[in-house]
Amino acid sequence: MIRGLNKLKFKAPDWVPFIGGKSFGISIPTIPRLARGGVVSDPTLAVVGDAGPGNPEIVAPKKMLKDILKETLQELQGNTGSAQPLVIQLQVDGRTLAETTFRDIKELIDFNENRRNRFRG
Repeated sequence: MIRGLNKLKFKAPDWVPFIGGKSFGISIPTIPRLARGGVVSDPTLAVVGDAGPGNPEIVAPKKMLKDILKETLQELQGNTGSAQPLVIQLQVDGRTLAETTFRDIKELIDFNENRRNRFRG
């Protein structure tokens, strides 16, 4: 709807003093639709839930998502019981953006926690 309003243009008749012959339009900022996700680093208006009821959206702070991932990985670590490595892929639009093993992620999480603890004293 905002895009439609932004397409409206008005032209003042040539005989109108000061603004004659000039065009005017509406310029309302668009509101991002986040059905496919997004990263928001500043206060932002957004449309959420537009992916439909069959594809609910998650809106959460980055820290909460990291905590959820960490907890899930810790649960997987206790439940794998297999010699096979657990491979995790990050795919967007059918393309693999990242691939790693659970062991790599656990080492990275442990490294970051140890480093953070050293800085805290």
